[in-house]
Amino acid sequence: MNDAEKKNSIAPERLIVVETDGTFIVASEDDPSDWVASFTQDETFAAQEWAERMADLFNLRTQEKWPDDPAKAPPFTGSHHPQNAQSQSQNQTQT
Repeated sequence: MNDAEKKNSIAPERLIVVETDGTFIVASEDDPSDWVASFTQDETFAAQEWAERMADLFNLRTQEKWPDDPAKAPPFTGSHHPQNAQSQSQNQTQT
């Protein structure tokens, strides 16, 4: 992306994670008050993992270091993988 494209882009160049009182905010590195998402930590939700993963994936994609082959994409390392959530909800409906 050249300088003119960066100036006209509404998307942040990089994202960071900012923690405040158990809430993890995914925000623009250039202007942390310009936030993208907010995750609140509790006993069952790993907010920090989700926020860090979101920022890391965005930064990888925008730096064009994302592999062309989806099988080579970085693995999901969080405890709240969508497949796990689906399995848990199916187990709850069966009981």
